[in-house]
Amino acid sequence: MSSYAIEIILTRQLADCLSMPVFITDTSGNLIFYNEAAEKILGKKFEDTGEMNADTWATIYKQKDNDG
Repeated sequence: MSSYAIEIILTRQLADCLSMPVFITDTSGNLIFYNEAAEKILGKKFEDTGEMNADTWATIYKQKDNDG
């Protein structure tokens, strides 16, 4: 297993333990994980959406107003 894969696994585990929203992206901006707190903001569970490329998730989740 590559060190990158291990880093992603550990980062996802950390994100799952946090009560604040966490979005994890790769270097290209692809969404590779978001935690339960982020699910509440997005209104969708990660297990339902899975990973998304940058264009897809930027289109689905848009800023609603100047405050986010």
